[in-house]
Amino acid sequence: MNNCQTARLVLKSSDIQSGTDGTFNTNYSQYTFNNINLRTVLGDMYDKYDTFNLCLNSIYSNPCSPALGSDGSGNDLTLYIELSGLPFINQTYDIYNKCNNDSTTIASVNFVRNSPLTQLYYNSSCNTFSKNQELVNLTFNYYRIKDDLIPSSSVNYPFMIYVFDIIGIPRDEGNKNGKRLVL
Repeated sequence: MNNCQTARLVLKSSDIQSGTDGTFNTNYSQYTFNNINLRTVLGDMYDKYDTFNLCLNSIYSNPCSPALGSDGSGNDLTLYIELSGLPFINQTYDIYNKCNNDSTTIASVNFVRNSPLTQLYYNSSCNTFSKNQELVNLTFNYYRIKDDLIPSSSVNYPFMIYVFDIIGIPRDEGNKNGKRLVL
């Protein structure tokens, strides 16, 4: 078994207060956590590693409003969540626009009226990032699966808890398979 260092990052949207801690849009389908100190989160891993895997472990919410998605289409209930604010590596290509973007999809969710959301990922949703600054602002955006638009619901989305594991990626120690033939 390979030993690896792991840090845990737990983000609770209910902890955001307008101002310095973060911001919400009107229906809580976009929000930002301000001034997350990566050096504090990662501890000694911050100086030991240059790149990391940010792995989503689980998502939880309080019960959804019975009025959420009440237009009958369900479009505002089935969403994917994008995260931005870290310099992601190799997960950012947008095939539709044929360019790299600064966010990555971390999850898809299906909200159910009057029910809490519990979704386990067991670190299957991993995105690699490099460090470029100690303080980062992490922004979550919800998009409708049907049309890639931010939900227009007049009803607020529930508060969310995101649990991430951050795993340090060892630096390349050179080619361990011997010398390669150069033609």
